[in-house]
Amino acid sequence: MAKAAHLTPEVKSLIAQTHLEHPDYGPTLVREKLLKRMKETGLDRNFGSDWPSVSAVGKVLTDIRKEESELGPDPEDRPWSVSALADYGIPPEVLPIAMKAWAKALEDDNPLTIRQVKWIARLYYLLKDKDTDLLAERALEYASLEKAIKATRTSPDKAQDSWWLWFRDAILYRAMTGDESPLKKCIKHMKWQTTRDIAELKLIFKKLFAISLNDDAFRREDK
Repeated sequence: MAKAAHLTPEVKSLIAQTHLEHPDYGPTLVREKLLKRMKETGLDRNFGSDWPSVSAVGKVLTDIRKEESELGPDPEDRPWSVSALADYGIPPEVLPIAMKAWAKALEDDNPLTIRQVKWIARLYYLLKDKDTDLLAERALEYASLEKAIKATRTSPDKAQDSWWLWFRDAILYRAMTGDESPLKKCIKHMKWQTTRDIAELKLIFKKLFAISLNDDAFRREDK
C-alpha cells in the first residue's frame, strides 16, 4: 500500500468514536481499539491490517482534544432525565419509548445522554413500528456519529464524499421500509465486493448490523 495513506473521514470518525468511548486512552491504546474495529468491519482489507500508524492516530487525537478544549463541555452530553424536557423537549408520544430506552440503559450502567434521547425523538417516526431496542440502538449510533463528526470536522460538503454516511442511512431506510435498493447501491459504490468475498461480507453484515442479504447484494457488476 502507499507509504502514507490518506486518513479518510470514516477512519477519522472511528478514531473519534474510540476516543469518546475511552477518553483517557493515548494513541497506542486508541489504535489497538481502532484496528480491532476496522477488522470487524472489514476496513482492514481496504487499508491493511497495520494501518494507520500510532503517530497518525496521535495527530487526530491532538486535533480532537484541541477542538474539545476550545468548545468546552457540550450540555447535550449531560445525563438525561424527564426534568430535561423543560429545556430539551421531545414529542409526548416519544416519551414512553425514551423511558424504556432510559430504563434499559440505566440497568446496563450506561445512562442515556440528552443528545441520545434527542436522536430517539428524531428517529421515532421512522422506526416507531419497530422494536424499541432497534430504535434505541440506531439512535445511539447516530448520536455517537454526530459527536465524532463534530470532533473531527469531517462533515462532507460533496456528494462523492458522503457514501460512508449514506451507507448508515441506507441501513436505517431498510429497517423502515424493507427496501434494500439504497443499501445495495452503497455497497456497490463503496466497492466492498472488490476487496472481500461474498461469504465474508454477508458475515460482517449479519454480525454488525443484524442484516441478512442475498448474494446479489454483494456481487460485482461486470463492466
